[in-house]
This record gives sequence, structure tokens and C-alpha cells, in this order.
Amino acid sequence: MHGRRPDPLLLKARTMRQKIKSLTIASVCAALGVVVLLIGSWIEIMDLTAVFLASLLVVFAIEELGSPWQYLVWLVTSALALLLLVSPSGKFCAFEYALFGGLYPILKYHIEKLPRTIARVLKCLAFNLLFGLIMFASVKLFGLEEITLPVIGTLSKGGYFAISFILGNIVFVVYDILLTRLLLLYHRRWRKRIERFLK
Repeated sequence: MHGRRPDPLLLKARTMRQKIKSLTIASVCAALGVVVLLIGSWIEIMDLTAVFLASLLVVFAIEELGSPWQYLVWLVTSALALLLLVSPSGKFCAFEYALFGGLYPILKYHIEKLPRTIARVLKCLAFNLLFGLIMFASVKLFGLEEITLPVIGTLSKGGYFAISFILGNIVFVVYDILLTRLLLLYHRRWRKRIERFLK
């Protein structure tokens, strides 16, 4: 005897419940991301840390919710942060997230499906393009003309950009390695516990 065919209405109800649960989790991730960015904007030296922590929520959406929910987390967090963070430091923190922190984990997920050497080159190119957009925004939207650094003194925009790109690439390599290590740790130690909680 053949097994009973699944009830279409039951399957539809299960699918709807799953979508509602995914939407709820994605909404919570987006809200938490905005809160993290808001806290980071209060202390200027914490903006990069806040962007990194908020980016982990996109990573979580990729791992546990799948497409298209990671895009929703990134876009909603970016939109709300740009609307709600009104101070100059807050706006810049929101731009850092929108143009890099929230977007890069999605790019990393897709790029790392390619051969390792190609993936490394593409990740480096992606970072420098996104970082260039952030630097462009810092001039056009935030009026950065020059910056004074301890010891070095006052730098022109060209000098500032050169140093920023050198340091930025170093930080990016560390960030990418750290993100990969955190993903491995998540899969080995935490994922099963979180999946039981999300059921």
C-alpha cells in the first residue's frame, strides 16, 4: 500500500508558519542590529566594533534562515539606522554598515563557493570597492577635507586616503579570518543548541 499523500492544506499551513517564524527572527535581527549601531555611534572609537557585531546578525540570518532573509536583515537594518541615527557619527556608522558591514557577509558567502584563489582575489577587490565608497561618502556627505592624527599631524585627503586604504586592508584580512573562525566555532559548538531553540 502506498503511504497517505500529504494534505496540501497542512503543507501550506506549515510553510506559512515557517515564513512567519523566519520573518519574526529576521525582524529581531534587524532591530538588534540598529541597537548595536546606535550604541556604537555614541562612542566614536566603537563604531567599527559595532559594525562588526551588527554584521554577525547577517551571518546568523545566512546560516539559519537562508535566502532571502539575509538581504532583508541587511536592508532593513541599513534603512532604519540611516533614518534613526541622526548624529554625524551615527550616520557615518550607519553608512559603514550599509556599504560594508551588512553587505560583506553576503558577498563572502557567495564568493567562497568559488575556488580559493579566485575567492581571495574577489574578496579583496570587493573590500577595496566598498571601502572606496565609504571614503567617497566621508568626503561628499560628511565634509571630510583633512584629518589630524597624533604624531603624524595634519594630513591632506590624499595622504589620509592612502593610509586609510593600507590600514583598511590589514584590518579587512583580520576581519575576514575572524569571521571564518567564528563560523567554524558556531557550527561546532553553538548551532545545534540554537537550532533546538528556534524549532
